[in-house]
Amino acid sequence: MLNTLAGIYRAQRKWDDAQATLERARAIHQHSLGAHHPEVGAVLNNLGILAFQRRRYAEADRLFREALQIFEEAYGPEHVEVGKGLNNLAESLRSQNRHVEAEPTSGWPCDL
Repeated sequence: MLNTLAGIYRAQRKWDDAQATLERARAIHQHSLGAHHPEVGAVLNNLGILAFQRRRYAEADRLFREALQIFEEAYGPEHVEVGKGLNNLAESLRSQNRHVEAEPTSGWPCDL
């Protein structure tokens, strides 16, 4: 529910509201589900998208990598959520002209 609300805030470019909502969602999920649960990965991915939209690429890269690690541990390397995570990281790297690092995937950041 909070992820969805944050997505609405992102669409309205209410960056601070989206950030606060996602941070709240992350805290709740980490507390109730554990730091390596896929729901935490989903929130981290959405925080990465928010950072990407705000052109905070280093932060976006870090968040996408954290989410990707959680997804790979939870689902294995061939799962669709891993593919979305790779796609998001690649787009962030491409936007920074770090094409060699982004080569394995390409596309636009994907919401979960």
